[in-house]
Amino acid sequence: MVFQVQSGHTYKLVNTQTRTVLALDMADFRTITGAPWSNADHQKWVAEGPRQNAGPTTRWSFRNVATGLFLGLDGAGRQGTSIVATRDETEWDARAEAGNPSALRLAIPGGRLTLNLTAGLPAKLCDGAGGGEQYWRFEEGELFVRLRIAS
Repeated sequence: MVFQVQSGHTYKLVNTQTRTVLALDMADFRTITGAPWSNADHQKWVAEGPRQNAGPTTRWSFRNVATGLFLGLDGAGRQGTSIVATRDETEWDARAEAGNPSALRLAIPGGRLTLNLTAGLPAKLCDGAGGGEQYWRFEEGELFVRLRIAS
């Protein structure tokens, strides 16, 4: 079954290769990195949308819980562009792949460039032909609360 993002839900985005979560660097409030899960708000993202387009994908934006900033780009959408937190809303195509239905790729609309996280480096745009470093498992925020109460 293909995973479906839901508007207004809070997610942690887990990279399927590095097993780290997408996190806003709280030192500069701009850099997006991978970090071990700590249940902190800078690691949580609220899905806003969806916006339908002409193709088979749905467009979303993602707002950081700690700051209200959006998951965005540092400049034009080109190979190697840094992923950063911005005040401007950026739309992402959430693409499911047949070989990995439980994870999604976040891509620049209408293109092959996807959100990529290589271990130890800030997030960047890369060609969509890559592997697990471009797949994201979306885990719902309600689970965070239940796990915290149970422990």
